[in-house]
Parts: sequence; C-alpha cells; structure tokens
Amino acid sequence: PDDISFETVPFTVGLDYRLPGDGLLYAKYSKGFRTGGFQQASGTTAAFFTPFNEESVGSYEIGAKLALFENRLRFSASSFFSTFDDIQQNAVLQTSPVVIAVLNSGTAEIYGAEFEATALLGDLRLHGSLGLIEPKFTDGPYKGSEVPTVAKTTWSVSADYPVQFNAGRLDLHLDYNWRSDVYFLNTVTITGAGPVDLTEFQRKSIRQDAYGLLNAQVSWTFDARPITVALYGKNLTDEYFAARSGSFAGANFNSIVVGSPRTYGMSVSYAF
Repeated sequence: PDDISFETVPFTVGLDYRLPGDGLLYAKYSKGFRTGGFQQASGTTAAFFTPFNEESVGSYEIGAKLALFENRLRFSASSFFSTFDDIQQNAVLQTSPVVIAVLNSGTAEIYGAEFEATALLGDLRLHGSLGLIEPKFTDGPYKGSEVPTVAKTTWSVSADYPVQFNAGRLDLHLDYNWRSDVYFLNTVTITGAGPVDLTEFQRKSIRQDAYGLLNAQVSWTFDARPITVALYGKNLTDEYFAARSGSFAGANFNSIVVGSPRTYGMSVSYAF
C-alpha cells in the first residue's frame, strides 16, 4: 500500500473568571484527534489493505467551581458538547476465521453534564458525583446503533472518617459506585451488503444491565514511621457482571469477561 501521513494541530482555548472568595467560572473549546493507520489483521482482499483516516473531535465545555462555608462545602458542575468526524469503529469483516478491521464510520456527537460535591461535617468527609451523558451516531453506517462502552448515567457516594490515636491514625472508608446499562459493542453489524441490525437476542448478549459496586477499606498509619497498613474489601455485595464483551454474531458465538467478584485484600505502604 501507499505511504500515509497525518498532520493536525490539537489545541485548547479557554476563558476563566474568578469569583469573589474561592470560586471559578470557565468556558473552553478543545480540538483533538486520534491518528489513522493500517489494519492490524492480514488478509487477501483490498479491504484489509485499505488504511483508515484519523478521527477528530471538537469539544465545548462550560462549568463552575464553588467553595462555601469556609471551604467545608465544595461544589462543581459542568456541561459539554462534543462532535466527532471520521469516528473509528471496529467492524467484523470476516467470521471464519474472525477478522476485525477499523473503519471510519461517519460522525457522532456526545453531550452531557457532570456534578460533584464534597462536604466536611466535623471530621467526616462526604463526597458525591453524578454523570449524565447522551451519545449518538449522527451519520454513517452506525447511525441508529447504540454507542458502545458508554453508560448514560453514573453516580457515586463515599465517606471517609479519620480517628486519631496516640500511636497513629485510623482511617475508615466506604464507597458505592453505580452505572446504568451499557452496550459493549455496536448494535449494527457491517456486512458486504451493508449495515444489519442485531437481533434482540444478539443485543442482549452484548448488554450489561445496571449495577453498583460497594467497597470499603480500613487503614492504620503509624505516627512513628510513615507506614500504612490497610485491609480492604471490593464488590462486597458480590455482584455478577460483565466487564466487557466480544460478539461474533456471524459465527454464532459470543464471549464475556466477567468482572471481579467479592475480593478481600491487604496492603502495606511506606512513604518516603
């Protein structure tokens, strides 16, 4: 194949306005890209030797960061809108053996908002966050497909409480993270005859329902030495969930990688 080259200048421009006290309003625009390249799989047809172009994105964002009650309450909020051109997506070009290629698949856009707050109630530190996102393909073969690997709603809460003793400090931590359902792959398959929607059964096979993970940790830091000993537990409710999926509907099989089950552990760290 012929040589290929890509030239672009990513940049960010923004405007900040400091509020009286400890507050900030901001707006910014960013331009970024993902380079193009050659297919990683070998093949015997022209499609396997056709390079893919770079993907570009332009993103607008506005937000505010506020600190109230002598910095005992901190709050931030932001909203964003991003547009993608020549978005790169994996497509199954051959099922026996399975060959996956990267295609430039038209345009897409994503808009959403994020909120975050931290409060200090005495020594108790509470933290919460909420993310809302709405992605869609606006043109190209995947128009109408679910956008993969994006959970449209995520939220988390956590609490930290330190207890000081003569010999050291005991830190207690608890957090819970939740996400809405997510599709791991596109719900449209690209074939030689054009895009084909997945069946309802195939859609379910690449979809993970909403779930939440509960984690906790107890740690002890010595005053005499910068040593911290921690005991932790992850996924304490033992949720069974798929961390990712690989679907090969044309070959009539599917695979998932199961997320970590309930896990306990211990760590020792030394600060220097």
